[in-house]
Order: sequence, then structure tokens, then C-alpha cells
Amino acid sequence: MPGRKPLCGLTQNKYEILKFLVKNGPATIAEISRATGISLPTTRRIIADLLNRGLIDLAGKKEIQGRGRKPMTYSITTAGIGLLKECASALQAVVAPA
Repeated sequence: MPGRKPLCGLTQNKYEILKFLVKNGPATIAEISRATGISLPTTRRIIADLLNRGLIDLAGKKEIQGRGRKPMTYSITTAGIGLLKECASALQAVVAPA
């Protein structure tokens, strides 16, 4: 459920965005929003929070055809990867048979 916090202290949406960046590499906010199904305003807010927490970083500008501003791309940091690994371990401990 969106908004619920898994054991690692991330909301489901933040967890999904971090997982997306690990799997797919650097991406724009629009790409992340489309792929995860999270609304664009919510994705923007989450990206700002993850940047402030040091879990993601700016990866550069995406090359596009034509005119207009080039969108920024974001990538997961080693701290973000470490937190995802911590989440996976915590979730395995919960669902592992006794």
C-alpha cells in the first residue's frame, strides 16, 4: 500500500523508485513516473527527498532530439543500494520459515 513503511523505513513508493533505478540505471523523473505508475508530482517530491537523504544523485542531462531543456537524470548512490540491501535482508527475515 502506498504510504506504508516497510521495515527499512522507506515508503513503498520510495522503495519502488530506488528499485527501478538499480534495475534500469539513470532515468529522468518522467521516465521513473511512467515506469513505476507513481504520479509525476509525487515522483518529483520523492526524488527531492531521496536527493536530500543522499540515496540518489544527479547523473547528468539526458540527450534529446530537437529544442528545449534537457531533462536531468538521476541514479542511485551506494548509500541507496546499501539501504535496499538492508530492506531485502529485513524482509527475508520476516518471511523466512521458523
